[in-house]
Amino acid sequence: QTLRTGPLRKMAFPGNANWQPGADYTAGVRKAMGKAHRDLGKAYIYPGKEEEVRDLQDPCLGVRSLSNSACEGDADGQFELGRRYDEGLGVEPNVRTAAAWYEKAAAQGHPQALCALGWCYAKGLGVAQRSEKKAFDLFLRAAERRLPEGQYNLAVCYAKGRGTDVNPKRAEEMYRKAAAQGHADAMVNLGLMCE
Repeated sequence: QTLRTGPLRKMAFPGNANWQPGADYTAGVRKAMGKAHRDLGKAYIYPGKEEEVRDLQDPCLGVRSLSNSACEGDADGQFELGRRYDEGLGVEPNVRTAAAWYEKAAAQGHPQALCALGWCYAKGLGVAQRSEKKAFDLFLRAAERRLPEGQYNLAVCYAKGRGTDVNPKRAEEMYRKAAAQGHADAMVNLGLMCE
């Protein structure tokens, strides 16, 4: 096909041979590449249940692809790479590296990364020092994004006074929100509160 016929005729090509992509174009390509690397990395790590694709499982290749995604600035890729270092899947476990990747994804507002980083601060793993207040703040941000795990962890903070004052009313409210989304532990704790 020529550029004047078929689907390619709708594409706009710059007439100037010295054309340089703008910042928006470059950012869009980087975002798309980050997502592609992330999806490929997850496919290598969790290929599926079909017999023919199970042979494709290669956590090391998955981590390499997730690294590309994370370095492109993809928040999902950064979170997934942090999980690999947290779990030691395809790499040697390293809580400092995991926390660093969670931090990058959390800075972009990634709900699961906020929650994971909250756990790092709650337990003092991979961070400079343990901080229940910082953990509470991160769980709060995850809960504000309607993540059930964030709501549950925030409820526990309110119930036990971790990083905040004890507040049974707020704890019950957060347990209810997490339970409404199917969080099993929230359902149990809510049941115990209502006895």
